[in-house]
Amino acid sequence: MDGRRDPIRWHATTRDRFPRMPMSSAPAATQVGEWSWSLPEGWLEQPATSMRRANFLVAGDPDAECYLTVLPGDAGGLAANVNRWRSQMGLEGLSGAEVQVLPTETFLGGAATLVDFEGSWSGMGGGGAASGYRLIGLLSVRSQESVFLKMVGPAAVIGPERENFLALARSFSGRGAEVPAQDPSGAATPPPQTRAGMSWSAPSGWKQGPERSFRVVTFVMGEDEPAECYVTVLPGDGGGPLANVNRWRQQMGESALDQEGFDGLFRIPMLGEEAVVCDARGSYAGMGGDQVSDALLLGAVCTLPGRTVFVKMVGPQATVEAQRDAFLDFCRSIEEEG
Repeated sequence: MDGRRDPIRWHATTRDRFPRMPMSSAPAATQVGEWSWSLPEGWLEQPATSMRRANFLVAGDPDAECYLTVLPGDAGGLAANVNRWRSQMGLEGLSGAEVQVLPTETFLGGAATLVDFEGSWSGMGGGGAASGYRLIGLLSVRSQESVFLKMVGPAAVIGPERENFLALARSFSGRGAEVPAQDPSGAATPPPQTRAGMSWSAPSGWKQGPERSFRVVTFVMGEDEPAECYVTVLPGDGGGPLANVNRWRQQMGESALDQEGFDGLFRIPMLGEEAVVCDARGSYAGMGGDQVSDALLLGAVCTLPGRTVFVKMVGPQATVEAQRDAFLDFCRSIEEEG
């Protein structure tokens, strides 16, 4: 091997590219760990990695790949992941409402959101972009575990493999098929509320709202222009405090903080640890498509061993500003039971 790669033969068949590779008339069935699938004809399996539970070369092309990843919890939510992929393709983010009307396809026994983008691929590292690329992916975002199947490469290679990609998705089975599936709206089926182990003191005037999926508790405050404050918990680091602060800032139309800006944020004691607190002003666009103009968002992120606790208050600026001290007192009051 001298490091050189043969030029891509755009109109070559798989047999032309790999003349010695046996071609089967039926897809091969494969099982790795807890996952199994039927490999499309002409695709090549690659070794799994710590992040990729299944890994393939699309049509055997070294510039086109498809892989399955699994993340704990809702991995930041459907909209955040759709827009993360769009960013990798050099595209603008979609609003929550636009994400909710994306098409769905069958994946792991349920409906998963289907995306199909063309642009300049910069990858997860954000390096130099390769133009003329296409990304087709399925996102099954759920409360307990989220599963992503992503195919990306030169558009001339990816386009003809779209149906093979969907057939591969339909063939997947494994642990993820047993988790409650995402419904067509993009929201996960609500699981039983089992996130106990925390106690708190609710500020005066806060009214507990109805139970919501993925939330430990929700409070509503303010009469004329109400705001809400809620607590959520994700396993692990939930993507990291900086990423979550910037996700909230994005929902308000504000630019992302760099590490220096993040380091300068206010901290408070919470759950025996230190929580980082942020605020953002603008027009709020939530992941569910809800909109609040002239809004204020207050957020606290506390990373604990094995999980991360989030407290978020959002609503009209006047209401939230009047509740700022109450929000901080509420965060400080949260304790682990026992």
